[in-house]
Amino acid sequence: MLDKPQTNPVRTGATAVMPPRDAALIAVFVTVVYHAITFYNTMNPEQASLWLAYQFTTLKAMFAPYLNIGDVFYRPTIFYVFLGGIGSLLDWHNVAGFRFVSFILMMGDCLGIYILVRVIWRGNRYAAVAAAAYFAANPSNYIVVSENFFSDTVSVLLLVSTVILFHVALTAGNRRAWAWMVAASIATFLLALTSRENAFLCPVFLFFVTLRYIRDRAPADSKQALRSGLATFAPFALLSALFTAARLLMLHHLSNSGAAYRTEANWGMISQNIPRMFDWMAHIFWRPLHDYIDVHNGPIENSVGVGLVVLTFIGWLLFFRRNRREAAWGLVECIVWISLFASLGIYAGYAPWHIFTALVGYSVLVGLGVAEVVCLIRTDRWRTVAALAALACFGVLAQYFYIKQASQPGRMMFHRLNYNAIHNPPALKNGGAGNALIFYGDSIGLNDWAFGGGNNLFKFVY
Repeated sequence: MLDKPQTNPVRTGATAVMPPRDAALIAVFVTVVYHAITFYNTMNPEQASLWLAYQFTTLKAMFAPYLNIGDVFYRPTIFYVFLGGIGSLLDWHNVAGFRFVSFILMMGDCLGIYILVRVIWRGNRYAAVAAAAYFAANPSNYIVVSENFFSDTVSVLLLVSTVILFHVALTAGNRRAWAWMVAASIATFLLALTSRENAFLCPVFLFFVTLRYIRDRAPADSKQALRSGLATFAPFALLSALFTAARLLMLHHLSNSGAAYRTEANWGMISQNIPRMFDWMAHIFWRPLHDYIDVHNGPIENSVGVGLVVLTFIGWLLFFRRNRREAAWGLVECIVWISLFASLGIYAGYAPWHIFTALVGYSVLVGLGVAEVVCLIRTDRWRTVAALAALACFGVLAQYFYIKQASQPGRMMFHRLNYNAIHNPPALKNGGAGNALIFYGDSIGLNDWAFGGGNNLFKFVY
């Protein structure tokens, strides 16, 4: 049966066991939310520009970009290795195939969050499933999955793996196991660093994981725990410091404070981002800013968000009442994760996908709070029935929200335009493109990004 309230319903030790039925439950939930990606006629305009940039004929061409640390978007793992590899296996015009990969990555992220809750936050299965479900269902993530924002889904999977492996290394029973786990964690960390820039903040969170490990040791083992913790943590701090220094040195000449992606502070945009991005995390969309997300500014979506905020708050009050010390540590860890990974999006971004990594921490916050409320039901059977019923309702609502977003006019018009150009290309005189010069009319004022991520659409089509 699921964990019983009388045996510490939210904190159950550092077990990371994922029962197959929980994995299946998460897989079903993610499928319910995102199954509509199989029949919506949209394509990310950037797929055409990615196809143009990341086609390779040799391994050298695929791995050489790792040396170009001065690139503004230094993401060789995701852009060159991952996309180059996927592009060699799938036809770049196979929109459904790329979406399926994106869907599998989202499922991997959710399963990783489940394990993260069990290992780092020591939550029970209710907390782990609730956190994974909240992450999958948040509308700010829909565009990430449906339009193949691989740098987000891959980097979260790598970051979560880094933290889990780091914890396993800390608690390893012998030197050999410790060495293997540290090496594996460093490998995933390096891959995360070269997939998305915000990974350089991960060692700050690992520092808090290390502090907690030291705190949990018996007084007689405190010196050994301190040495072990520092030895495990040091490589990550060093790698992050070197990476950050190299990036700052290479990018010091950039000056950009007004664009969507900024290298200098734009306090007007930052002041707007702070409340809006935290609202998006909380499933509340009453501050208009971005047309991907503004479609959810409706009574149902906002009511769900407000209700979950209240439920989470009540759950954490119960948690503090039951075990103040453990609740304080858990809350600090959530706040640290959210603050770290929201900061870069708030400073340098503007869009819903810029909270993707931070949302992991908020999902854990919701999962732990909801689990406390669920575990007020003392009977195993009724507690399980209530949890499954709530999950089913949330899944149906999330599917409705997803279809609502995918069907919206406006910006999704760009995505439909690109999809239709591939599947119903304009007929060319004499039957082929050759070196033809193609003209198109833009009567509604779209920009060049709308046509294949920078006027690359017809190169891609023909």
